[in-house]
Amino acid sequence: MNQYYSSLDDTKTVLETLTDIFSEKTHAEIRDFLNDFLFKKNEEVNKPTSVLSGGEKVRLCLAKIAAQTFKLLLIDEIQIILIWRQKNTLPEY
Repeated sequence: MNQYYSSLDDTKTVLETLTDIFSEKTHAEIRDFLNDFLFKKNEEVNKPTSVLSGGEKVRLCLAKIAAQTFKLLLIDEIQIILIWRQKNTLPEY
């Protein structure tokens, strides 16, 4: 997410932006998810991303990030050393 919100497509609405990510979810489930990011009213959900305020764009970008599934393992240095000493490799996830 950069300061110009280039990950947002100006031709799509808020709802369409999340529908692209949540292709397997129902309309109601997507609306519930958007509700968590304070896009509650029909006017807000059906707004083109090009007319969103800066704060609304940030919320939508955060919703896009939260909607994606990432494979990420956060580990601190002490744990890495212990794992290397025990197995000499990192575990597969």
